[in-house]
Amino acid sequence: MGNIAFQAAEVAKKQTDELLGELQELNNDGIDTDWLKQRLSEVRRCRTANGIYAWTREDIKKFLETKRQKSRAAHKDEATAETELVELIAVACRACEISLGFSPRPIQILSILLMFRSSYGTNTNANANALRRLGCLLQIATGEGKTITVAMFSAVKALLDNVKVDVVTCSEVLAQRDAQLLAEFYDIFGLSVDDCTDKLSLDKAKCYGADILYGDIGSFQGDILRHEFKARKKIRGSPARPYEIVVIDEADSMLLDQVIKGHLLMLSFSIPGMEYLESLQCLLWFCYTLYKPTPHPTDSRKVILTVNGERFECAASEFDKQMQETAKELISGKTLKLEDNLSIEIQIPRHLRKFAGQQSPLWFRSMKSAIRMREGREYCVNKSKVVPIDFQNTGVWQRNMHWSHGLHQFVQIKHGLSMQAETLITCLITNAGFTKRYREVYGLSGTLGNSREHKFLKDKYNTDIVLVPTFAKSQLQQLNPIYADDRTDWIDKIRENVFDVVVRQKRAALIICETVESMTEISGSIVMPELKVHKYASDWDKFPESIKPLDSIYTTNIGGRGTDYNASPELEQNGGMHVIVTFMPLNGRVQRQAFGRTARKGQKGTAQLIVFNSCTIDVRNRYADKVMTIGEQKLLPLITLKEELFSKFAKFYGQIREESNEDNRLLSQVEEHWGFWMYEKFDLRSANDEEENNSRPLPSSDVLHRELDLFIQQLRGKISAKDLSIYENASYLVLKAFDLFCNSDEDEAENHLKKAIELAGGDTSAFATAAHYFMALVLIEQGNYQLQENDKTVSECRKYQNKALEFYRKAIACADKLREWVSVPLIIKQTEEGTDQLRQINNKIQLLDQLQKKCQECITHIGNCPENRICKWSRWVDPDPDQKNPEMYELFEFGIRSFYELGYAKPPKKWGSIIGMGLLGLVQVGIGLACACYGQFGAAAALIQNGASDIFKAAKAAFGDTVISWAQWGVEKIVSYSFSLMKWAGTKIVEKLHLRKFTDAIELTSKQAELIPQKSEFIKETFVKSISQEFQQIVVEQTNLLIDLPEFQLVKGLMFSSFNVAPIPFKMNLQKATCLFGTYFVRQSSDQLIREWVNKNFKNTNDFGSLLEKIENFIAYYIVALPCKLNEKMNEQLTNEMTTEIGGETIRLSESQAKQVNEMLSGDHRWENGNESEAFQKMKRELGWDAKYDPILSKIAQRTVGMTSQVEKNIDDHAAYCAAALLSELSNRHDFLQMNPTEAEYATMDGIIRNWQRRANASTDDD
Repeated sequence: MGNIAFQAAEVAKKQTDELLGELQELNNDGIDTDWLKQRLSEVRRCRTANGIYAWTREDIKKFLETKRQKSRAAHKDEATAETELVELIAVACRACEISLGFSPRPIQILSILLMFRSSYGTNTNANANALRRLGCLLQIATGEGKTITVAMFSAVKALLDNVKVDVVTCSEVLAQRDAQLLAEFYDIFGLSVDDCTDKLSLDKAKCYGADILYGDIGSFQGDILRHEFKARKKIRGSPARPYEIVVIDEADSMLLDQVIKGHLLMLSFSIPGMEYLESLQCLLWFCYTLYKPTPHPTDSRKVILTVNGERFECAASEFDKQMQETAKELISGKTLKLEDNLSIEIQIPRHLRKFAGQQSPLWFRSMKSAIRMREGREYCVNKSKVVPIDFQNTGVWQRNMHWSHGLHQFVQIKHGLSMQAETLITCLITNAGFTKRYREVYGLSGTLGNSREHKFLKDKYNTDIVLVPTFAKSQLQQLNPIYADDRTDWIDKIRENVFDVVVRQKRAALIICETVESMTEISGSIVMPELKVHKYASDWDKFPESIKPLDSIYTTNIGGRGTDYNASPELEQNGGMHVIVTFMPLNGRVQRQAFGRTARKGQKGTAQLIVFNSCTIDVRNRYADKVMTIGEQKLLPLITLKEELFSKFAKFYGQIREESNEDNRLLSQVEEHWGFWMYEKFDLRSANDEEENNSRPLPSSDVLHRELDLFIQQLRGKISAKDLSIYENASYLVLKAFDLFCNSDEDEAENHLKKAIELAGGDTSAFATAAHYFMALVLIEQGNYQLQENDKTVSECRKYQNKALEFYRKAIACADKLREWVSVPLIIKQTEEGTDQLRQINNKIQLLDQLQKKCQECITHIGNCPENRICKWSRWVDPDPDQKNPEMYELFEFGIRSFYELGYAKPPKKWGSIIGMGLLGLVQVGIGLACACYGQFGAAAALIQNGASDIFKAAKAAFGDTVISWAQWGVEKIVSYSFSLMKWAGTKIVEKLHLRKFTDAIELTSKQAELIPQKSEFIKETFVKSISQEFQQIVVEQTNLLIDLPEFQLVKGLMFSSFNVAPIPFKMNLQKATCLFGTYFVRQSSDQLIREWVNKNFKNTNDFGSLLEKIENFIAYYIVALPCKLNEKMNEQLTNEMTTEIGGETIRLSESQAKQVNEMLSGDHRWENGNESEAFQKMKRELGWDAKYDPILSKIAQRTVGMTSQVEKNIDDHAAYCAAALLSELSNRHDFLQMNPTEAEYATMDGIIRNWQRRANASTDDD
């Protein structure tokens, strides 16, 4: 849109008395011109006497601040109010001069006074008994400065009455333009201004705090419905913006045209599952277009069909009947058989089967309309979207409008576009309902219609109607209309007219076309090298700020209303702009709006109709009057009744919202019920009447109100039943089950999912996919709960995950069916390569493939579950983390809010059993030691080994994942001690019966026992054997590694060393044993540490930058520095205790010598192949090492060579493991994701963590 043209051309202006006289004449002596003349005179006197004409911004602000203080201090009477009104209008005139560069005309000041006249003055109507109204509608000719008049009135009204003012424009573009261009003007008054169009929710709340708020009527109405019905309480601010003053620009379009057409703003409601009707619509389109039906050239009752290249005639009614029968068969759920032995199993969501059956004839009608409709006339395709065009009235591209009954979807199929599912209308508001919310209503328009329309506006909106004269004499010449015989003659006459006016007279032409299609046709037919062509088809197109000679501007009705065309001085000198309207406008107001694009502000201009249809202006006017009658008698009562019913339901809906504590799933199901009720009562009945050319009257208002009361009563009964009978859409139950699961209510989630599977059509239904997927998760978590809370055994709890396997397999099978149904357009080869529709289908298939893959991963995970664990939920996984798949929303609404991954659950610690087992082990060891002391080595060995085994069981249960099973323990003890008892009994029998020849093995054992010289040696051997066996079992269980036998010999050596006098071998072997077996336990501790750290820091951190700093500190200390410090401390402690025995002499290193050893054995000073390196020898010399101690150094070095690298490797492995664990833990947290880190911030965090991971891996690779 161009800029507002504020500066008027030099024309002959009317004097004040002349303006007042015309004002009186136009309004049949209904205006108190004396009051107006007095107030206008006072405004002029105030500007001069008070010096306001020379005020600066600062002067105005000081004046306003003084006024505010006085207003707060005293109550204003009528005289004071009028005085303030005059002063503020005078100040507004000066503010206009400062910010916009010109002074308002007298007629603009009079217009402002006219709008205030219902608030000030005893009664400004000539008739003293006239009804005092709550606002005023002014008819002000185009070009008279309505934009500035609205701005000045809004500013004065806001200051005078301390109110907020809403300004309604006829389009979003105008609202944005005016709010921006008038910001400086309002700022002088200390008033804030904003627009409410095209903003996010947070910005919406902010904009509704402005003193002056601009917006189109759809934006205002939509925000009201979202705020009140959808309970998005913050959209209109908190507290909500009051309904005080509204000023409507182009009021006739909003208050007359929309009523005549029965329009009202409605918010649609997306029903989960509707998207799966798209494949059915594609099949219907395929079956219909398969025959390529075309109208018969001479007989309208016939169509021409094409089958296998052959054309034949068919009765149109018979073909339609056959197609409708085909549609019924498809909707009945039968399998559709195609060529090449292909068949398609029809899949219709159970809760939508009735709706699909009702829609069938309407879909068929919409399909034929979609074929007939032409791009550029009824709609345009813009950015891969179908955009309806209001070509008959405003020409506006209705970007937020969707046709109903499948029409929108069939047009999308026609062009190969991505499809949008059908919706239901659940909330609505009429223009009358919108304006009646306000305390006072004001409006301006270039055309308020005839006397009948004036009466309608007065009665409906309770406002005055005032016709305002132009500030200068009009120089518009309306030329006689030209009627063409046919389309060719029509274009020829337009071409001749353009050539004569534009080329010969050196003027400019505005050619207003009915549709974008006709605009393209006409502009393409008029090709002249002298012309400079401009096209203005949508409200986002730009046109030149100044119109010059030889400009030809092609537009639709969008350029014929509310658009400012500024003629250049040269063009004005040549006669001004010429307007050609190439179609018969819908009514006189539309025609006057179009003609009003020229000869504005007293300038020159001409306007003319050039049409080729037989409709004359008189016929058009009679038709417009008939349309107005229908609007008043039928459409207006209808939309009013809809609004009344909605208001009643909205009250009930609000009660349910409060009673259910914002249960969104329940509320969605209730809203769906309401949408279908409205559909059946209004939309379906109306559509059927049109189909049958019937005009049955609707049931009376009282009947519909009673039916709604009964409907609400039934809904309330089902809600109160608590048996889920209120639900009919399975998706809401799956979504509710998801919410319950997140709140740890698995049992109730299971109940909802069972009901969901039933509503979806059973286990094998394609639409039970989501329910199966989450039912498996619920079962797995139930098993985990039984293990953790109810002391069930692992084997008992595994039954749940085995049942979960069944549901994963069902989910995969159902997803296969759904995948096939979604792929229908591909199967019937309807969609073409590279189309949006093909990309949409592939995106849906990709998501279903991902779902099946996740199910298979869970099946594999369950199959790989370790023996002593069960599966559990691990984390949620975003199906589309990069947000590249636009079909994700449909998957969410279907019931799959997120994918998930499984982990393994550890059994809980049963400390009573652990302590009991440990004590029993100690008792057995104690008894075994006592037996050994008395020479009962057989019993001693059994007792010590069993006791050691029990002690290790207790330790593993305390520090590992194992669970003590007393039943298994009892069996093991019976077997173990039975064997020992049998040995003992056998020995006694042999001794008693002297049967040695049968007991060689036992005798050998006895002799071996006798060979043990000392009891201590026997005890040592028994302990070493027992402990090494337990270590071997730990390694196999915890690491799943097969360690070579020498490594286990090391463990045995470790145990033997614990009994030696010199502790060096014990310490060194302990260090190596830690390298082998400590990793598992260290990582367990690290996982716990990371979780505790993340939980703690997220409670105290809202800023992403501070979180990054904490992550760096955590890594630097816990993952890197701390393990190194612990290792250094252990080495220091070991070194300080190092002793050895040389030649019978025990030598112990001093603290300084121990430090030298550490220094020599660290860094680059290492041994090479078991020998001293040159660097090592050099180090010895520098330290002054005493050669006396070389044997101990040699022994230490030999034992520690390789240990340092092993320890460092363990540290690096630990760092890499912890870094990965930290990244996983952070990425899986909802509160982290709610921080909404930018891509750069997330990359910074990822880089910090992965840097340590890479360093650790590189170090490990080097080793």
